[in-house]
Amino acid sequence: MPASAPDPGLVALARRAAELESRGAWAEAVAAWSSAVESHPSFLPARLGLAQALIRAGKPADALPVLGRISAAAPNVPAVWLALAVAQSMLGRHDLAVDNAKRAVALAPNVAAVHAGLGDVLRQAGRLTDAADAYRKAVAKAPDDPDALNKLAVIER
Repeated sequence: MPASAPDPGLVALARRAAELESRGAWAEAVAAWSSAVESHPSFLPARLGLAQALIRAGKPADALPVLGRISAAAPNVPAVWLALAVAQSMLGRHDLAVDNAKRAVALAPNVAAVHAGLGDVLRQAGRLTDAADAYRKAVAKAPDDPDALNKLAVIER
């Protein structure tokens, strides 16, 4: 097997976790991502998958330490900062959440999903005008994105 080839066991765990997430089986997805992290602790996607599954499972406080370690190891990954922002937003830490979502946007200014994520965090913080602006930027980056279009329509209404 070439050195760059992914470990088949890790690939299987990641597929299993993704399949569980697609069904909304968050606790099981957390367990699958946890197994992936245990077997490959330095594999960033597994750690990020675990953090995101914890957030989706309604456990943002459990995701924070995972995200803190990832952000220290990989400070230039926008998905890490956006996940951190979502977790902080869920915990009512809106100022930190907005700052981290803005950091994600600064790292990936051309990615519509990052602008939409900033909009979500701003909406949760009660900053509706700023949220609408972020959603508009998301739609400008991806005019056919149904999620961005729906979020903009809802906040405009």
